[in-house]
Amino acid sequence: MKVKPKIVNKPSCLANVSSRDVIIPSLHYEPRKDGEFAYLYRQQIESTRHVITVGHSAYMSVQEARMEILKLQNALKEGKNPRALVLSFEEGIALAHQTIEKDATPSQLADLKKQNSRLKTLPELFLAKKMISITAQDIKHELQAYKKTGVSDATVNRLLSAISRIYRIINSLGYEIPNKCLEVKRLAEHNIRTNTLPVEAIKYYIQQLLKDSNWLAAYALIIMLSTGIRCGNVISMTVDMVSSCLGYIHLTMTKSGKPQTVSVPKQLRPYLQELLDNARRKNSHFLFPSDTSSTGHIASPRGPHERAIAALNAMGFNVVCTIHDLRRTYANQLLRASGGNVYLVSQALGHGSVAVTMRYLSIRSDELDEAVNLAAASLGLESLAA
Repeated sequence: MKVKPKIVNKPSCLANVSSRDVIIPSLHYEPRKDGEFAYLYRQQIESTRHVITVGHSAYMSVQEARMEILKLQNALKEGKNPRALVLSFEEGIALAHQTIEKDATPSQLADLKKQNSRLKTLPELFLAKKMISITAQDIKHELQAYKKTGVSDATVNRLLSAISRIYRIINSLGYEIPNKCLEVKRLAEHNIRTNTLPVEAIKYYIQQLLKDSNWLAAYALIIMLSTGIRCGNVISMTVDMVSSCLGYIHLTMTKSGKPQTVSVPKQLRPYLQELLDNARRKNSHFLFPSDTSSTGHIASPRGPHERAIAALNAMGFNVVCTIHDLRRTYANQLLRASGGNVYLVSQALGHGSVAVTMRYLSIRSDELDEAVNLAAASLGLESLAA
């Protein structure tokens, strides 16, 4: 159903704005229950008259609304996708979810449900806006309002990630809508973990896993540690995701909503073959099948992990490490093996930006000392000692 904008008298908050700035061809304003009003733009697209919400007077001036309309008009003149000009954020969510649900596993559907619950916290006014007209300021405004409800900075960042993910999926379908989330700075989180498995404890951790009675869950943990793949992606992995040469794992959807191809180290390939053989014997398309789980695959491999960590601590390692810390351990080991190539680590982890990868990395004081000494040697500072 098309919404017809109501043309009303000039609001009192525009008393000092000239009519020339307000009465722009196809620009109208509609009163809202909160006492503010919305800027509306009417345009004929493919024989259909559309009403596009350009912005809201609470955080957009008339002049800014005028500039947004000029951008829309220029986009049409340049032959931009007309569907992108009329797709609301609410419609974008529905379209993105339809796209994801086609190939999603039960675990991924559960993650999608969580993300959808975050998006439901957005007000109707934001959901009704056209995706192409949403500005970075619009997003900041909603994040600030969400923050005022008492949620943590990390939760606010998850909402930002959920909004950004919708844009990424929509753009993968050919809409070419600018993702303004990239212009919004994430809040500083104070719960960032830096725990990793100590280098000297890694081999003992693997040995403990190989002795564990729950070998299927233990193998899942070994894959996480050896490839950096997230726990949810590993346990829901299907047989067809493993390449015929066992050298690659093709994830159909990661946390960011994008597919990812992960390289498999040679030492891990015999274990992958064993998992494939087991899945075929059980006639399951899951690499980690379960007869008791409603999802068809195993749940979180917490048991073997906790037993292995307990064994390490009994050896005197004093380790504090969660399952997700295995991904962080892999990232740090790959950083050192690649000579400090952060971009390579970022690509291996499937991160959208290096800034996210940096939160995974930690530099030990002895490594810093060694790097400083190497830099001094390369500068020829030995002569100072003489």
